[in-house]
Amino acid sequence: MATINTTVNNGGVTSGASFSVDTDAIPGMIAKYEDARDELDKILAKAQRMREVEPPGDDPVSGASANAIRRLIGGEGEGGLSQAVSEAKKHLQGQIDQLNAALQDYRSADEAATPNQA
Repeated sequence: MATINTTVNNGGVTSGASFSVDTDAIPGMIAKYEDARDELDKILAKAQRMREVEPPGDDPVSGASANAIRRLIGGEGEGGLSQAVSEAKKHLQGQIDQLNAALQDYRSADEAATPNQA
């Protein structure tokens, strides 16, 4: 078993948490996390394209709508979609890194415990 540390966001309050993982399940978990990270990359790419949205018409309402979309998408700043997706990607990558490290530690310990036949 490997222990993985993470954070839990409960209504805007973030706290630390950890969970134990069967080492045989780690490669499958890594693959799932990588799939999720790749999906976030796709969302981020779409969001980047949406930041370039042009008003559909030459009137104040169309202009205001386009500006509202740009604000919601945001850049890397606080509160926008792009920032939220980027933070989620960082979190997933941190979990992937921890899982890879736990797997490597387990394999190293397993190899060290295996007697060498000379």
